[in-house]
Amino acid sequence: MKLSLSVLLLGVTAALGKKCKSEDQLVRKEWRALSIPERDSYLAAVTCLFTKPSKLLGRKTNFVPQNRYEDFVALHIWATTPGNPADPSNFFLSGPGIHFNGVFLPWHRYLLWTYEAALRDECSYSGAQPYWDWTLDTVSHGGASFASSPIFSPTHGFGGNGVDGTTPFPLDQFDFFGAPWGSCVADGPFASPPTPLRNLGYGYNLTTAHPHCVKRNFQVTTFSGVDSCLSWPGMVYPLLTTAAGDFANFTSSMGTGPGALDTRFDPNCPLGIHGGGHFGVGGEMVNTWSSTNDPLFFMHHAQLDRIWALWQSLDSRNLFAIGGPVYPNGTGGTVGLDYTVEMLDKHAFDKDAPVGDVMDPRNSNGKGILCYRYEEDGQPVPPAPVARREQEWSA
Repeated sequence: MKLSLSVLLLGVTAALGKKCKSEDQLVRKEWRALSIPERDSYLAAVTCLFTKPSKLLGRKTNFVPQNRYEDFVALHIWATTPGNPADPSNFFLSGPGIHFNGVFLPWHRYLLWTYEAALRDECSYSGAQPYWDWTLDTVSHGGASFASSPIFSPTHGFGGNGVDGTTPFPLDQFDFFGAPWGSCVADGPFASPPTPLRNLGYGYNLTTAHPHCVKRNFQVTTFSGVDSCLSWPGMVYPLLTTAAGDFANFTSSMGTGPGALDTRFDPNCPLGIHGGGHFGVGGEMVNTWSSTNDPLFFMHHAQLDRIWALWQSLDSRNLFAIGGPVYPNGTGGTVGLDYTVEMLDKHAFDKDAPVGDVMDPRNSNGKGILCYRYEEDGQPVPPAPVARREQEWSA
């Protein structure tokens, strides 16, 4: 049996504790930095997952994922925990979950790593997980418009808006648990057809097949729009100025939006860049649980992971800085390096791991399980140490 590089890397770094050599690092690139054949190769690998059988079906009581891609949808729904409409203080969640708390960034980093491994090991993808730098699609960076981003190409991208275009998003009627506003994706590889209808979601639905298309509903102006919430100068640069070691502030400003008194950020955006990306695409990407039904989810979260990695590179105190509450409402104690990142089923994904094992993408101390880096795309970055570090990574 022929093992892929990512399988070998997992075995070497996890079992033997060896460092991740620079020549072995998977290099994650911005979507625009990929050639057309490279983009098509990635899209083909994602669509391939829809053709593979589920590894969860039959192993988890009553879970009904119908293919390998839906395993990852199920994982995200399960980890988010059931909804609780009576508890807005905990963001309408019943448990600690993986959002609005200290494990948000580490958990999604591990999710991306396991998803990337599935693309490579099960669908013959030879590249790394790309990221979508949506700051390039904002007016502040010279982008023509959010909707004209090449990532939405129907031929070499993820397809565009819903078939009905953008529909108003009535904030006073927003429902975390119901069907999302918007309409079925009209074109591209993830419309249905060619990919099958999704069966999991909306909300915390793992046990009843609910066939539905993926909806999108671009919200370019809602919450003051993507030009405020996704801009480099207004949101990303200020986030990177977070004090060294203050992970709790960094992750909360990214995940739930900066506080009203934090004058570093664009005052017109209450969401933070995490919410800005989800609401900008709209449709099912707005659903806290089943947003993974849209493959753009992984592109957006790779960008968030990249920004975290960039902040980590700014100061040695940032690399293993952790914190934030266990529960979104601030209870349950503080997330530490020994807090468990749960992955539901090691047969379908990977083993549970302590947060400390997924903090360093390059596994520089040989104690972690990751082995990748991000290739910078010419985006202006704050202080020189970032540029120097990136040059070292590229050497």
